[in-house]
Amino acid sequence: MNNVYYNVYHLVQKFYEEEAAWEPAIKQEWVEGFLRRRAWEGEEDAVLRRIWNHLKLLEIYLSNTEGEAADLETMTVQELSLAVEWLASRVPDFKATLKNVRAFFADLVEFSRYLADRGVIGEPDRLAEAAEYIAGGRRLKLKRPDLGGLLSLDDYELERLRDDAPPAVVEGLGKMLNRIVEQLMHKLGQYYQREEYAEDFQRALFLYSGPFRPVPDGEDDQFWLGFWDYFLFDYHLLGNDVKPLENFAAATGTALRQEERQLLQRMLNARFTVFYIHRIIDQDWVECVNLFTEERFQLPFPDIDYTSMRRFLFYGHLFSRHMLMINYIASVEASPNLRRRIKEEIARQKAIFEIQHPDAGWDDFFDRHALVVRHSIDMLVSQAK
Repeated sequence: MNNVYYNVYHLVQKFYEEEAAWEPAIKQEWVEGFLRRRAWEGEEDAVLRRIWNHLKLLEIYLSNTEGEAADLETMTVQELSLAVEWLASRVPDFKATLKNVRAFFADLVEFSRYLADRGVIGEPDRLAEAAEYIAGGRRLKLKRPDLGGLLSLDDYELERLRDDAPPAVVEGLGKMLNRIVEQLMHKLGQYYQREEYAEDFQRALFLYSGPFRPVPDGEDDQFWLGFWDYFLFDYHLLGNDVKPLENFAAATGTALRQEERQLLQRMLNARFTVFYIHRIIDQDWVECVNLFTEERFQLPFPDIDYTSMRRFLFYGHLFSRHMLMINYIASVEASPNLRRRIKEEIARQKAIFEIQHPDAGWDDFFDRHALVVRHSIDMLVSQAK
């Protein structure tokens, strides 16, 4: 028995030590407590290892999709189906067969009931029902989220949904959409890491990093999130002068799932925007102002201290101004005077652009020169320090 404990707990300990930089969605003490219970019930070493492997998959999924343990008590058929497809596309050892998925669900349901007994979450009845629906028959019945209607709504309709729907519904839709965004971004990353785009990728890296900012040797999340935002939305490919996002849509659009195609279409409609926060509307929303057009719009409350958020200038791509936002918006601290200086400098650059394109608007200018705007903002902010 001691060897069984040591072997399983050693694997658990090693995993959590390696993941120490992250706040786990599933705590180590919960995993160990559940394994102890199953061990005292007489489970063999092989079973305990299988349980741990399944709980590890759960932790990997929740941590990478901004989930939490409480999600287990409310998971729907669509959300659980999305989890299976996510794991099958990213974890080589996880095969989405009926036998594997059924065993995975069985351990998830038992673990969730253990957490409910401890008072960590509520009763996971919905999870158990979803697991039975998907894997309780003779074949898997994965049910993809029906987000077509949501993704086809315009900004006004999204705002009405946000205001009228129960908060739990809005939050649930947001989580599902975030996971689909993550899946689509994964496919985009794989597509543009192919050999035929190596020259474009290196050129874009050089242009984005600029003469004063070297490409980081190791992991630098802020750099790479910013780079991918630039590369997909603003860079123009050497072969056809088309932006990578547009090129990807033309090349693979029909091969994508329906919800991914609809999300991709929204992303294609995204516009590079430089803005600042004008006022706080409530605990969930803020009113923003476009620096150049003075248009006002609402966005979710940012992860910034409310006492200082008005001192920041933001820039990046928004693909909906009421519910959805692409996963990287840069922010720099800028006083009202510095904001005015940035606005004047970018307006001067746009005036030069208008010499060749007299009828150009702000969107036309950003379509060709968003990177110039990024570098100009960074340089002016650096000089002001």
